[in-house]
Amino acid sequence: VVEIRELTLEAVNEYLSQTLQRRGEECMPLSKLVVNFTSGNIFYVRQYIDFLYKNGHIYYCLDELKWKWEGLGLLQSNVDAHESIENVLEKNIRRLGKETIEALKLASAIGGRFDATVLDSLVKRWRATATKEC
Repeated sequence: VVEIRELTLEAVNEYLSQTLQRRGEECMPLSKLVVNFTSGNIFYVRQYIDFLYKNGHIYYCLDELKWKWEGLGLLQSNVDAHESIENVLEKNIRRLGKETIEALKLASAIGGRFDATVLDSLVKRWRATATKEC
């Protein structure tokens, strides 16, 4: 059974702490920001972190040899950041193959909890239907 749940603040904080190699208490302001914008959505968490990195809000400081972040206060009120995550996610999905996109559509129609064999069965039916239409 595949079940997708929102990440808790603690889970996001642990993820960032391990990824950025910083103590949990140091990452907490960043973790709160990430959870605030993503609501703990596992797909959006990674996209938002990429957004922060690509826009220079998270960076590796060579002088101090550690990851740093800044401008979190400004980001908390920036609605465009949330919209940008959705755009990045959409672009990433468009890069996937047709079959993968169709599998994602089928999975989203099933819901947040399903057995992988159910998805496999639906994908096989979709392939058979798609083949007949060509």
